[in-house]
Amino acid sequence: MNKRGQRWRFLLGGLCAIILNAEPLYLGGIQVSNTYTSLTFSLDYFLSHKQFLVSIKLLFVAFVFCFLYGVQIRKKYTVYTFLRLRNKERWMFGQFMQVWCDALLFFGIYAAVTFGICAVGCREFPVVSDIWIVLMSLFAFSYMGSIFAIIVNGTSFFIKAKNAMVLGYVCMILLAFLSMAGSDFLGRNPLLMYSNPITSMSMADCNDARMVIAGIGACVTVSLLLSWILACFCVRTEHVWEA
Repeated sequence: MNKRGQRWRFLLGGLCAIILNAEPLYLGGIQVSNTYTSLTFSLDYFLSHKQFLVSIKLLFVAFVFCFLYGVQIRKKYTVYTFLRLRNKERWMFGQFMQVWCDALLFFGIYAAVTFGICAVGCREFPVVSDIWIVLMSLFAFSYMGSIFAIIVNGTSFFIKAKNAMVLGYVCMILLAFLSMAGSDFLGRNPLLMYSNPITSMSMADCNDARMVIAGIGACVTVSLLLSWILACFCVRTEHVWEA
């Protein structure tokens, strides 16, 4: 992909933020961090009131990311690439890791634009705690988006790309419902909540540094394991070259 195409893909993250989170510009706000959290993903309301619609906005942005990057690895894995690679598993694993890098850029623009909208709407200069929440939410967004994009990329080696996209979105919806159903269990086990792609946003307002570090470690471990497992399976199929 050329740099211009890549740049436009990243800018779509900012466009999603403007379209989905423009309310503070005309409704205003009280505090930047609270407004930002309510716009992106109000976790407490989602878990306590079982409101699936609270997660629709975030799932939509994740779906846009999966739509843009969901089959990029399959497109790169051509017969020519296959014949040149000495260590196919390592190459595939690196490609899955690149998905998280792309997610950081895509959701970084989404978070930055949303944060700017909140600051303008609240007419308040952000403080350090506000920036911390945005940074942690960026980690959670990119983790969620990359996990689902990794699933879509991996399954696209075995089924058609369109079916892989549908499967990835179904996985997101099912995980959202399971998170609501198991909210009490997740509440008693915060580390599971942090490593859950849907509820990992809870790290943003956590004041326990040890739990945040443990949560980041759990997210990274889940991503590494999933990427390596899929990498080992994907290099053993040649269905990707059909049709």
